[in-house]
Amino acid sequence: MGRKIEEFNRIKSAYPDYICLFHCGSNYEAYSEDALRIGKCLGIDIKTCNISDSPDAIPFICFPVYDLDKNLSKLIGNGLKVAIDDATL
Repeated sequence: MGRKIEEFNRIKSAYPDYICLFHCGSNYEAYSEDALRIGKCLGIDIKTCNISDSPDAIPFICFPVYDLDKNLSKLIGNGLKVAIDDATL
């Protein structure tokens, strides 16, 4: 999980004003504040994940790749800018 979070944070630092979606396998994922904003906008349950070197749980959401078009339309329709990383790990 640590590698995913590191990659997500790298992308987020390049696009700080954007919601970042991270392609991982057959899902798109988001973490931290982005997860909270996306979860609220899309009505997706927010989960938590732990990184081995941190005692704090991080908010996390995911949704299937096949829902990207529908969810992207909702996010943009709610005024959010979205950056997508399609480099699957």
